[in-house]
Amino acid sequence: MTDAPTTAPVARAATAGEVLAGYLTAQAGAFLRALPQAVGEAGSRPGALPASAQAADDLLRAVRRIGGALHTFAAAFEAEWAQESRTELRWLLNLLAQEPGYQRRAVRLLGALDSLADTSPDGAGMLAGHAGAPKARALLERQLTLARTRAHTAVLQELRSARLHALADRMTLLAGDVPLVAPAAAEPVAALLPQTGAALAALLGAGERLPWQRAAQAYGGAGLHRLGPRPGRRSRAGCRRRAPRRTRTRRWRRTTSRGCGPGSW
Repeated sequence: MTDAPTTAPVARAATAGEVLAGYLTAQAGAFLRALPQAVGEAGSRPGALPASAQAADDLLRAVRRIGGALHTFAAAFEAEWAQESRTELRWLLNLLAQEPGYQRRAVRLLGALDSLADTSPDGAGMLAGHAGAPKARALLERQLTLARTRAHTAVLQELRSARLHALADRMTLLAGDVPLVAPAAAEPVAALLPQTGAALAALLGAGERLPWQRAAQAYGGAGLHRLGPRPGRRSRAGCRRRAPRRTRTRRWRRTTSRGCGPGSW
C-alpha cells in the first residue's frame, strides 16, 4: 500500500493592506510601550522630569514612523482619520523636540564661542583676551537656558493634558485595528512601490537642495578661529591717504552740479 502523494500548501502573498497594518500595529505598540517610560511621573505630578531619555527617543521614533507611513501611503487609509492622526502626531513631535533642540543649539553656539575665545598659544581665537567674550557667553547661555526652561515647562503642562490621553487612546485602537480603504488594502504589495519611490525621490531632492558648499565648512566660524590677515580689509593709513582725494572728488561733484542747472546753458 502506497501513501497518497501530498502537495505542500502554497503560501499566499501578503496584500498591501496586510503589510501596512502589520507595520503600523508594530509602531503603535512601540509608541504605547515608550510613552509611560518617557513621561514617567510628569503627567501626574507637577515639576517631575521625564523618566527615561532612551524612552523619549523611542517615542519620537515611533511618532515619526507612524506619521511618515500615513503621509506616504495616504490613499490606503481613511482620509479623515489619517489627517487627524497626522495632526496629533505632529503636535506631539514638535512638543517633544523643542527641549532637545535647544540643548543641541546651546552646545553648538557655546562651543563656537569658546573656540573663538580660545587662548591656547598654538591657535589663539579672534576673541582671545577680549573683555566682552565672557559677557557674551554668559548672556548667550542665559538666553538659551531660559528658552529651554520655557520649552520644558510647556512639555510638563501638555503631558497632563487631555490631548495626550486622546492620542494614546488613538494609538491603542491603531494597535488593534488599522482603518484601511478596502480597494487599496486588497491590492498586491507591489502597488506600494510607486508611492515609496515618490517619497524617496522627494527626500533625495530635498537633500540636493541643501547648501552643501556652505555646510562643508566647519560650524561656528572655525575659519576665523586663528588670527591672521583678513582679505579685503584696508589699513587706516591707506584710508587717511585717500581721504583728501575723496574730499576733492565730492567738492568737484557739488561744483559741477551747480553749473549744470537750467541757467548755465
